[in-house]
Amino acid sequence: MIEKVERRHHEERYQRIRHRVHRQPAYTSYTIYFAYTVDGVEYHDDFTTRKGMLRSLYKGDSIIITYAIKDPAVTRVDTKRIKRRGLPVFTD
Repeated sequence: MIEKVERRHHEERYQRIRHRVHRQPAYTSYTIYFAYTVDGVEYHDDFTTRKGMLRSLYKGDSIIITYAIKDPAVTRVDTKRIKRRGLPVFTD
């Protein structure tokens, strides 16, 4: 279950790498904080993505996560599997 969704916009900037200046374009990142329960134990985690958001996610929405059987605190979130009303939330 989603606990909180944060959106951060990062401005365009320039970075010097090996005597050359590289332009890094502006982008928006999304951090999704979520909680899940395994064998009666509640875990909290988050993930951040730069993929574009097509549909909004809200507190209380459900997402599919994958966790390690031996250590449920280790999770992975596949943004392709996150859907809202059957439609994808993030771009590919």
